[in-house]
Amino acid sequence: MKVKTLAIAVSTAMSSPVALAEVTPADLPSMIVSADFRPNDAHDTPISLTTIDQDTIESRGAQHIEDVLNLAPNVNVSSGASRGQYFQIRGIGERSEFQAPLNPSVGMYIDGIDFSRSGGAATLFDIESVEILRGPQGTRYGANGMAGTINLKSTEPTNDLAMKFESTLATYNTHAEGIAVGGPLIDNTLLGRFSVHSYKSDGYMDNDFLGRDNTQNRDEITARGHLKWLATDDLTIDLNVLHLNIDNGYDAFTLDNSRNTFSDQPGKDAQNTNAFALKADYHANDKVQLQSSLSYSKSNLEYSYDDDWSYKS
Repeated sequence: MKVKTLAIAVSTAMSSPVALAEVTPADLPSMIVSADFRPNDAHDTPISLTTIDQDTIESRGAQHIEDVLNLAPNVNVSSGASRGQYFQIRGIGERSEFQAPLNPSVGMYIDGIDFSRSGGAATLFDIESVEILRGPQGTRYGANGMAGTINLKSTEPTNDLAMKFESTLATYNTHAEGIAVGGPLIDNTLLGRFSVHSYKSDGYMDNDFLGRDNTQNRDEITARGHLKWLATDDLTIDLNVLHLNIDNGYDAFTLDNSRNTFSDQPGKDAQNTNAFALKADYHANDKVQLQSSLSYSKSNLEYSYDDDWSYKS
């Protein structure tokens, strides 16, 4: 009886029609890569790359590039500071923890401004995309791009008025506020966008010797400005301005790999930067595109740590 029942069940299953899901073709939106010589569709760019868009950044609550780099294969970040400072691509790069490398091997650029030796500058508020190019990029970026390049691009101004507000509240007395406003200053001629973001946290380390819980604190202010002049149908001129005021503590070394330090002289990881980039883009015709760029940055950096990790001499 059991055999017959089993045979009928198998027969029914074998004779039942197979339902196939109908597949409807859909066009995926193209992703434009700006880190190459000219902006191009990602699938037409002959480079091994990973692009992280703004939606991904916001969904992860990322405050700094160190929070999203694990999405890119063969890319690592090392700290030795309050933020991830040093990058490696395919095993090539620097892991220095005590001084900036002379040749970082992995270049990092924010709106065309070179920050290859100061990765702490890569805050992510109002960043439209992060592009990681794997493999030598020396043709455009020189010695800084021997292993690859990380390119951050802020949100472009448009002819439509756009506003954005972000607020964060978390443990360890963490809070952040950011606002961005963009739109036309002169319709179809001059566009602008401005953003400012503040991030503060006591950090997750407790200094038992000093009786403080904020020696690994973070206090970061980022301000960005972008003017886009549509001079003619073929000529566009962009001006990007960046101000960074980072005043972070650095008290991470412990003797037992815990979150409780005993240092009597906690360190600092501070950076004050003013920078700008000016870019002109001229389309002579469908085959010829001329670009010129000029960038300038001035940074004051302070880095220190308690070298004996304790209060003992």
